[in-house]
Amino acid sequence: MSKKIILGVFVICLLAFVAVFAFAQNSSTTRWEYTAIIGNIDNANNLGRDGWELVTASEASGGKREMVFKRKLP
Repeated sequence: MSKKIILGVFVICLLAFVAVFAFAQNSSTTRWEYTAIIGNIDNANNLGRDGWELVTASEASGGKREMVFKRKLP
């Protein structure tokens, strides 16, 4: 019985290691570029059409928004 438990724990640890290693490989190869604008929704729509994703937005002066966008580098 104890050998089965040890083997089970070993297999679980091995699977966890493989999952973490695979995730680290994928995340380290993804590179991003960022841009920030102060504008309105039309500016955001134009960037969205070009593949940019909104990361964050906050209020700026004059009823406009400060927005940060990202997109993957090739």
